[in-house]
Amino acid sequence: MREQIGTVREAAGARFGEIELSMFLDCTLTDDREKATLELAEKGKVEPDTVRNNAYRGIGTLQEIQDHIVRVRDAIGITYFCLRGPDVEKLGPICKELTGK
Repeated sequence: MREQIGTVREAAGARFGEIELSMFLDCTLTDDREKATLELAEKGKVEPDTVRNNAYRGIGTLQEIQDHIVRVRDAIGITYFCLRGPDVEKLGPICKELTGK
């Protein structure tokens, strides 16, 4: 992700600060983050760490998903998140907390 943003930064030059960086975040709302992680890893036939360390996947409680968004925002500079998943309608409190709306 950092490499991709670096490419955009280089191509945009002085205009980079005007660009809003966005990403899709697949959200799995659960009280048992580890169980959900293991299930997703098994379903995707990947190692659990691949799921745990995936910037494009938020897994856990509302607070854990919100913390993930803040980490990605602060570390990478993403400014717009498109949340999706089976419980997307339940993610409203995160949007309200982070946007004040």
